[in-house]
Amino acid sequence: MAASTSKSMDEDIRESRDLSRIPETYRLMHQEEDKDMLDDHLLHTKRLGDYINHHRYRHLCTALKLIVLCLAGWGVFNLWEFWPGSNQPPNSHTGHDHAATPDEYICDCGSSTKEAVSLGCQFVPMAAAWLPPACIDEELSHEFNTAGPGINGEWTYWADRDHLHEISEKDVSLLADTGELFYGTWEWHVKHCTFQWRLDYRRRWLNTTLEPRYDHESHITHCQMIIFADRTKSTASNVKLNSSSHMPPHGHEMHGKRWSAVSEPIIHLID
Repeated sequence: MAASTSKSMDEDIRESRDLSRIPETYRLMHQEEDKDMLDDHLLHTKRLGDYINHHRYRHLCTALKLIVLCLAGWGVFNLWEFWPGSNQPPNSHTGHDHAATPDEYICDCGSSTKEAVSLGCQFVPMAAAWLPPACIDEELSHEFNTAGPGINGEWTYWADRDHLHEISEKDVSLLADTGELFYGTWEWHVKHCTFQWRLDYRRRWLNTTLEPRYDHESHITHCQMIIFADRTKSTASNVKLNSSSHMPPHGHEMHGKRWSAVSEPIIHLID
């Protein structure tokens, strides 16, 4: 009896030991499952990261291609802008007559101030000319008209070189009918030059036409001479009705007398 009881107790102990191993086995199984899940998650994360990086790379390549194309286009545009002959103004060549195209007369206003008004032209002091809207930078013109030494920025004009007979801006505009000169200060003439240069720069974005008579190196040379001239001297100009033609400012025939910036240091004419 005692032996039987002892055997039963041994079996219970062994069974108890086997049962005690179950939690450990269960834990190991879950660890293995967790490891598999972690591996799957890491693999998924890696694939997702590769996918994102791949698309980022594609987008970056696309952006770089667009930048290169834009830069190439800008380069081609600039080459065209500054290519010799691509932007030659009308009548800029010398020694050859040619058939005029309609655009060559874009800054012309007829043969009289009355005709100029009927054509919708207006007098622009900055240019000393009657001009159609296509050849006027309204903002720059207004700035010039208020950049003088007067109380409201107006400029003073005279009918003589000694500045004894003052005339109004309207009187100046009507001189286009007679071809007579008007006289101004050295400062007025310098401002005329610098404002015309600004117009040459601004016209690229404002779609304004620069008068062909100013779209030439000879006018820059003329202005250079004015800038370094004696500022106490008087300057004289004539008023134009047609600004589409160019005449180099080497000398001018006015009322039987030839005026030249070289031979006559007091008089400087705008071409």
